[in-house]
Amino acid sequence: VTPSEWLAAEVKKSFFNKYPCVVINNGIDTEMTFYPADKKVLRSKYGFLSEEKLILGVAAGYRDKRKGVEYIISLAKDLEAEAKVILIGWDERYNHWLKGSTNIVTMKNICDKSVLAEYYSMADVFVIPSVAENYPTTSLEAMACGTPVVGFAVGGITEQLADGKGLIVEAGNQKAFTEAVRKVLTEPDCVLKGQDLVNVIQKENSACKMAEAYLELYERIMSGQTDIDNGNRRND
Repeated sequence: VTPSEWLAAEVKKSFFNKYPCVVINNGIDTEMTFYPADKKVLRSKYGFLSEEKLILGVAAGYRDKRKGVEYIISLAKDLEAEAKVILIGWDERYNHWLKGSTNIVTMKNICDKSVLAEYYSMADVFVIPSVAENYPTTSLEAMACGTPVVGFAVGGITEQLADGKGLIVEAGNQKAFTEAVRKVLTEPDCVLKGQDLVNVIQKENSACKMAEAYLELYERIMSGQTDIDNGNRRND
């Protein structure tokens, strides 16, 4: 079982291609944890202005080059007069990377998922410039809270942001990344957002749907069915 069509395609290229491969997307708790909340109320609660443009990035371990933190730092500099960037999961040992940046707010890991959901909800856009990913849950969590996503076209991110759920750009293209974020901030109707986006994620990526797909697959295997083709998606 793989969580993305991208990984299923990679499996087909390997010696595992002789085995059945089923795609079951990762799911998140869209009922009790990740759901939208009042943006204005949350900004007042956490000390941000209602009129500010807020860009959010979440990644425990920004020191991992694959997370693409350098693209977020450059983005912040490019949009210094236009937006504020919040980085959650930051390690203060790397504060020297932020030298010269005036619009970046850093925070340590947030273990309370309800608080994390509030940060997702009050952001205008969530960014995920990872240069290597499979099917990340952070982007799903942001969208479940009604916040659109901008990311690089790597791994399963391309699948997640299809059909207007966000904007994807060429991996490593800083200019395109910055412009995509600016577009979401200035042209909010260019992507799904708010309840329209929430409805899609609740339908496609809930934890319940993922569990049902695994249960269905298990029952098919236990019943002796053999029509489980490589790359056969089971949670559509």
